[in-house]
Amino acid sequence: MRAYAPAIPFLVALPVVGLVFLLQQVRWLAFLYRPYEQLVTHEWINLGIFLIVFSVLAPVILRFVRPVPVLPALNCPAGLSGIYIRIAPGSSLSIVANDASQKTWLPVLRQADYQKRDDSDFSRPEVLDELLKIKAPTTIFSSVDLKTGIDYWVITDSRLLPAQPVIAGVCGKKGDAPAAQSYNFFYAVSIGRTVEP
Repeated sequence: MRAYAPAIPFLVALPVVGLVFLLQQVRWLAFLYRPYEQLVTHEWINLGIFLIVFSVLAPVILRFVRPVPVLPALNCPAGLSGIYIRIAPGSSLSIVANDASQKTWLPVLRQADYQKRDDSDFSRPEVLDELLKIKAPTTIFSSVDLKTGIDYWVITDSRLLPAQPVIAGVCGKKGDAPAAQSYNFFYAVSIGRTVEP
């Protein structure tokens, strides 16, 4: 994406040049050559103000109008804590056994490819050590606890994940290692479906 980004202005400029030429041919740009006083009318100013206010207020209004899902209390076994998260299949990294796949195609990684270690690209080797302890079949994804707003890296058995997007109550435990605690690793043991998002 980084190599593509500098080319965006040039890729956009080509169609714009063609569009301006076409509009000149049909004289649609004639209104732009009018005096400034004729272009700036109260209707245009009002439209601009409306669009600015709408773009700022619409997300705020939707936040209060949209129904909030009722999340019942989680009854997790002793020693486990519970969080409510939104699970969206396809937005995760899955680690599979070496014999389950001949090649690695993201977002599915073979265990051997996952465990190839390169400390030069990783600024926190203690976090990398914690990640390398993960064994197949496991899925890793980032999610937010819908009750507290805390971000977690959820690590769970791939077979527990639902096939459809859901808001789910998850029982598990937070990582014990300092690296796991600093990144909020949450090792899910059970996932219960709650509501469709």
